[in-house]
Amino acid sequence: MSTKEVLPEGIDFTKFLGQWVLICDNTVIDNNKDLTKLQKEISNCKRTPTIAKIPVEDTLIFSAN
Repeated sequence: MSTKEVLPEGIDFTKFLGQWVLICDNTVIDNNKDLTKLQKEISNCKRTPTIAKIPVEDTLIFSAN
């Protein structure tokens, strides 16, 4: 699975390296290193949110499919 399958295109995620991001309607609503700090904003999202941890540059992500 690539990030293009999960994260919307057109957002510069480099400023969120190592953080959790909350995405609603293809917009980053909130970000934090502590996932529990996003809880209030998650409940405010009208549609199903996307929550992802943006890896630091040295992290390798792969799929075993």
